[in-house]
Amino acid sequence: MRPYVTWDTSSIPDTATITAAKVTLYGVGKDSLGTPDASIIDCFPANPVSGTKTDYSKTTFTRQAADIPYASFSSSGMNNWTLTNLTGINKTGYTTYMFDTSRSVNNAPPTWAASSQGGFMYYSMTGSSGTKKPFITISYTLP
Repeated sequence: MRPYVTWDTSSIPDTATITAAKVTLYGVGKDSLGTPDASIIDCFPANPVSGTKTDYSKTTFTRQAADIPYASFSSSGMNNWTLTNLTGINKTGYTTYMFDTSRSVNNAPPTWAASSQGGFMYYSMTGSSGTKKPFITISYTLP
């Protein structure tokens, strides 16, 4: 199951021009099936506050940042993706991003192994302490 995170970004002024953004997640584990990289992709849930499993199909699998190589992904610390596509940031509501493996984004099968799985694990918005919660940092300018 692909995790996604939603932030309320409605406090950004409508007249603002977003100039940069970074998504940060605290990693708690990774499994090495096929050693994929960690990707951040678009996500368009019907209701960003209470997602459903059908929301997982609402992505074009378009990368929003460069992947974090498997070897560089911290499974006991913060991981940062500097967004290369800023169009997904919603100034009038919620901004949601999905986290997946490069294998899924590239539609490439893994190297299968018995009793093994592949993926990355993160602290969630609700299941973590204040210092481990996912966050988004958005820079913008006003006219």
